[in-house]
Parts: sequence; structure tokens; C-alpha cells
Amino acid sequence: MRWVETDRRWVALTFDGGPNPTWTPVILRLLRAYGAQATFFPTGRGLERYPALVRAMVAEGHEVGAAPYRPGRLRGDSAEMRREVWAASVRLEAVTGVRALLFRPIDGGPNVALAHAAAVNGERLVLWDLDGGDLTGRPPAAVAARILRGLRRGAIVRLHQGAAGARALGILLPELARLGYRSVTVSELLGASLSPAPGTAAPGPPHL
Repeated sequence: MRWVETDRRWVALTFDGGPNPTWTPVILRLLRAYGAQATFFPTGRGLERYPALVRAMVAEGHEVGAAPYRPGRLRGDSAEMRREVWAASVRLEAVTGVRALLFRPIDGGPNVALAHAAAVNGERLVLWDLDGGDLTGRPPAAVAARILRGLRRGAIVRLHQGAAGARALGILLPELARLGYRSVTVSELLGASLSPAPGTAAPGPPHL
């Protein structure tokens, strides 16, 4: 899933990686200031190092989805993918008490086997429509402009929990408000879809 067909002026801001002890609090403050909601996909390593920041995301009403232990394309057969998706969900629930509904292969491309592995675990595979990317060193205005040029209803926007993402967010949020867009979680956006979401199997541990 890269975007959601909807008649509402809604977009989903999503953040990969982290948490980042310097920039994640900045991102949370900006979202709070504009009454915006977002979806975060912290890595498994980030969950272990900064669990309090992940719990702060949930406490402030944001959505947190599962992601691999570290960035990188998931490789291996379908059984291996199922194990990684399940393990990522277990890590997230152990920290937040919330079961994952979404899975993102950070820095990974679309993969039919991976989408099936997520579905077996009761999750949706979430990619992105507009990519701010990990543009460290790029002017924040350039990152924001790249996203705003492609903005449309139902867009899923990817940023990173770092300096570039936080600074670009400070430009994006007032522009989204000026253009009449509302930033919601991915699950909220799915709820406003004009196309019914396909069913998924009941979640459970993979066959090892």
C-alpha cells in the first residue's frame, strides 16, 4: 500500500527509523503544536535503546507500526520473512503494550511474499507515495518542496526521525494547514478509504 483513495483532504505523515533522542522530541512537539497525528516505524534496535520515546508516541495519540530490527531490505524465503514480521510485532508490543497493525520494510521495496507475511500476522504492509528520504545534508526546504509538489489526497509521506525530517516537518505542517490538509495516522486514512481493505488472516506466531 502506497496511498489511499479518499475524497478527504487527508494525508498520513510517517517516520522511519529511530527513535532519535535529539530529534524525535522535536518532531513530537511540532506535531502537537499543529494538532497533527503521525505514524512511526521505529527499528527494533531503536525500541531497545529508547523505549520511553516510543511510549511517548503512543501516549500522544500517534500510531506505531512494526519494522525490522535494523534498516535494510528483508531477504530470505517466506518462512524467514514471517519470522521477522512476527518478531518485530512482539518487540513492539513488549514496549508499548499495543499490537502492531502495520509493518514497514524500512529501505525495502515491495515484495509479494513480505506482504503475505504481514497479512498472516494481521498487519498491512505500508510503503509510501511521497518520499522525503534520508536526505541528510539537503536543505529542509528542498525536502519539503519535494513532498509538496506531489501532494494529493490520501498520500502516505515518508520522512526519517532525524534532523532533515524534523526540519522539513517544521515547513510541511504550516503548508499542509494552509492548503487545507489534515495529517492523520495511516489507520485513520485507511478508515476513510473509498475502496474496502482486503481481509487479513488472524494474527499468530509463524511456523518455525
